[in-house]
Amino acid sequence: MTAAAILADANPATFPTDLLPGIDSALALFGAGFLGRNDVVHLWAAGVPNVVVVDTDEGKIEEMARLYERPAWTWLVDDAYKVALEWGDGPLVDLVVVDPWTGGIAKALNSLELWLRLAHRFLVIGVCRDWFDAYHVAPTLDGFNKWLARQYWRGAAPPPASRLVPRSDYRGGTFWLIFEV
Repeated sequence: MTAAAILADANPATFPTDLLPGIDSALALFGAGFLGRNDVVHLWAAGVPNVVVVDTDEGKIEEMARLYERPAWTWLVDDAYKVALEWGDGPLVDLVVVDPWTGGIAKALNSLELWLRLAHRFLVIGVCRDWFDAYHVAPTLDGFNKWLARQYWRGAAPPPASRLVPRSDYRGGTFWLIFEV
């Protein structure tokens, strides 16, 4: 397996690669799933020079460090929430990618402020049809932004998501939500 083979298997239409020109730094949280096929491989292909990949799967992190050889990339075996909290206030990187497993999407979305404070330009976060259905939210950008506004009705809301990008048909659909910071 090589990074080029992972890229060949990845569909570039399923990641917002149009965000990557001019990106100097990125943080990929929960980044080891599928050896980075959903996200990290696109950062690699775009030549993003400074990337930190965080995941709890030590074996996959070690394998990915060999596959995606970049001198300024950092590989951390750790909890994404812990790392984000320890990094403190930002913005610290141009792009933050949060790609939780399906069962972790609700917690990740309830932590939007944590991820957004680290991002200088963009936050890209995974969501799936199961989440939309469980929260009775229309699986559209407008539906998500209405949900977001309801969550923050007593205080300042994060910026609305600017795009909803389809990723796959898995379990009725998976998507990337894009936030411009």
